[in-house]
Amino acid sequence: MTMQAALIGFLIGKGFANFTPQENVIIQTVAGATGAFPLVAGFVGIVPALGMLVPEIDGQLPLKLSWTQGVQWSFSIAFFG
Repeated sequence: MTMQAALIGFLIGKGFANFTPQENVIIQTVAGATGAFPLVAGFVGIVPALGMLVPEIDGQLPLKLSWTQGVQWSFSIAFFG
């Protein structure tokens, strides 16, 4: 998805008269960071796995994040790194 976002950003940027290679690098960097964030925030593996916990086997209740809790988790991961 990062490649597609970088390509779309490049095509939009080429529509402007003074599109520099430095601006292209910024677009690619932002596209890469945006595409990688769900993996970094744990929404690909960790958070769904915590939602599949079984109390009898694991001794813990499953962790189910609401939409607002997911947004708060994302902001905290982005802020604290």
